[in-house]
Amino acid sequence: MDSKQKYYPHFGYDRPRRTKKECEFPAFYDKNAHRTGIFAVEYHEEGLPGYSCIFKCVNCGREFPFKGNKGFFKPGPRLERIAI
Repeated sequence: MDSKQKYYPHFGYDRPRRTKKECEFPAFYDKNAHRTGIFAVEYHEEGLPGYSCIFKCVNCGREFPFKGNKGFFKPGPRLERIAI
C-alpha cells in the first residue's frame, strides 16, 4: 500500500475527523474522513512550559478549529527535534 502522507505530526495522531469536504489524498475508504495529527505551533516558557498545538490532516493539510476558546496544550520541556 502506497502512503500518501505529506505531513508528520509532532505528538502523534488523533481520531479521524469527518467533514463535508473530501480529503485530497484519503487514508480511509470514506473520502470525507481526514487522518488528523497533533502539530506544535508555539512553545511557551512562562508559567507551565509546553507547546500549544493544532489538529491538521496529515494527507491534505486541512486544519481543524477548536470549539469556542478551547485549545490543545502539551506540557513538557522544549524538544530539539521540533523546529517551529
